[in-house]
Amino acid sequence: MKAKSRITILPTLIGSGVGFVSFLVFGALHGVVYGGYMGLIMAGALLGTPVEPGILSRILIGGGMVLGVVVTLFFFLVVGALVGTVIGYAYSLFFKKVIEHGPESEMSVQPKPDLGK
Repeated sequence: MKAKSRITILPTLIGSGVGFVSFLVFGALHGVVYGGYMGLIMAGALLGTPVEPGILSRILIGGGMVLGVVVTLFFFLVVGALVGTVIGYAYSLFFKKVIEHGPESEMSVQPKPDLGK
């Protein structure tokens, strides 16, 4: 049972890492841009529409940027972990016989050495 959980946990962690790298490459800038736009819309709704460059409007726009980056990061991490988990389960189902019977069984993929025959 321990080997099976290890086979499914490791791809989940690897998928989270791939999701984080994908976020850094593809998602960080988009999170800042769309979050800033969301903050600008929120500041315009609360303070009036030409948004004056005051401290409250800047806080709202900066908070929108932070929120956009955090939401984008969570999305990439969850999708990466989900893809890793699916790959881990598929891998464990594909090699289920090898895991259940151990490496020394007849179902093993490893060839047995020829000892002088």
